[in-house]
Amino acid sequence: MANPYLKYFSREDILQRECAAFLRHYRIPILWAHPPNEGKRTPFEQFRMKELCSHPGIPDILIFESRGGFHGLAIELKVGTRPTANQLKWQADLRIKGWKSEVIRNKDISIAFDEFRAMVDDYISGKCIKEGWR
Repeated sequence: MANPYLKYFSREDILQRECAAFLRHYRIPILWAHPPNEGKRTPFEQFRMKELCSHPGIPDILIFESRGGFHGLAIELKVGTRPTANQLKWQADLRIKGWKSEVIRNKDISIAFDEFRAMVDDYISGKCIKEGWR
């Protein structure tokens, strides 16, 4: 029986769910996380997140695996929308700190998922090499 709450998922939630399933069952173990920053919150939850130093704009997927001279891979997932200013700042800051940081943006969830899968495969297999590395 389908979960009755799935009907409340946004298109981006559906993509996130597919990407998470892919990473959970990847061919080798990968250390990764999805920071739970998004979502509507009550005034108390907003206060709590601010007091606990939640960071708006942090990428949707963080892969803590060093490859090709990068410290890790950060991916922001977008389905038909543009990254916010906070998300773009995180992308830039992570690049400065030696991470490969990318945005996947497509209106079609299946195409966005294929791009995600290819990006992770290329990164983990060592096809992505940081300029000036070695």
